[in-house]
Amino acid sequence: MNDYINRQVEARARAWGEAKSLLDHAAAEGRDLSATEQEQYDRINADLDERTAVIERLQKDMDREARAAEIRVPDAAKPSDDADILRSLGTGEKML
Repeated sequence: MNDYINRQVEARARAWGEAKSLLDHAAAEGRDLSATEQEQYDRINADLDERTAVIERLQKDMDREARAAEIRVPDAAKPSDDADILRSLGTGEKML
């Protein structure tokens, strides 16, 4: 999953570079974005928003997975086989 997140981060960085390039080019010429440039800028921004949401969602999933891995099931909650049951009955740990 880390590789996928890294690819999303890289793609987001490339998109930001494209958006910045559009803005810098228009600023260097002392003008606003043309209609075509504005459409392209809007598409890039939508892509940035979408990639950011995906990255955040995947990072939350990874955090959730890490927390779940830390949770230890108590021995009493683990299923017992017949030998464990007989042993616990014989030692008095469990009663019928």
